[in-house]
Amino acid sequence: MNLFEEKIDYDSMSFLLVETAVDIDNFRLERSEDLQSVYRLTNILWTYQLAEDEKFYPSPHGGGFPYEPLMNALVKSNPQITFTSQLASEMVSLRSKLEDITGLSEESLTELGRFLCTFSREIMAEMNSYPVRRRLAA
Repeated sequence: MNLFEEKIDYDSMSFLLVETAVDIDNFRLERSEDLQSVYRLTNILWTYQLAEDEKFYPSPHGGGFPYEPLMNALVKSNPQITFTSQLASEMVSLRSKLEDITGLSEESLTELGRFLCTFSREIMAEMNSYPVRRRLAA
């Protein structure tokens, strides 16, 4: 783990995604230029980036990076994405958009915010699929 790497869990990742979507919307509407959540999310995507064709394994009980919810969100936003082998390149694409946040069009910013909310909902849906185990672990 490098100095800038942070450990995440599903709860904190879901919150960060919503926070980032709100910050992007505020930036789009010129209400605020605070993009700290965008930079934090970008760093997390760098840290957990899959190599091309690398397989991911679902994290038990909501620990680690939520690859499976990310894949579900990608499929919902783009039905042409059908293979988990596309996940690595889609992560790069998402990270690139976040890195170029100030250069994105208003429409792209809106679309990105919607996707981040979908990703957060997918994390919550997965967390809700094992409530008994989560309560026992807490």
